Amino acid sequence: MTVPKQAEYRTPCEYEDAYFESKVRPDSPPGHMLWIGPRKNRRDPVMHLRGHQVKEVMARRFAWERAFGPVPRGQRVFRDTSICEHKTCVNTGCMKLGWKGATSHVSHRARAFPGGPLTEP
Repeated sequence: MTVPKQAEYRTPCEYEDAYFESKVRPDSPPGHMLWIGPRKNRRDPVMHLRGHQVKEVMARRFAWERAFGPVPRGQRVFRDTSICEHKTCVNTGCMKLGWKGATSHVSHRARAFPGGPLTEP
């Protein structure tokens, strides 16, 4: 096995950034970055990174960590449905941090009972 020359080798970070950028739709609406890559369960944008093994990384988490650093332990990155209606948006301005289950539970109940006590007036 030959080792590639230093000039030909690209670090994983450069590869991941290029992969992420290639999966964002270039004609996205202003203020949004719509994902055209693979989605997990036909919903959440996901990246398949290749190293020694294929690693699945949520695209929103990758975008958040690329912009702000690591996500605190126990928290997740969610799309802020109050400001973004695009389900495939990976713009960090359309995201927020939250605890698993807390955000999705409230938004699901609010959609199930519009105008009910869980929605804002």
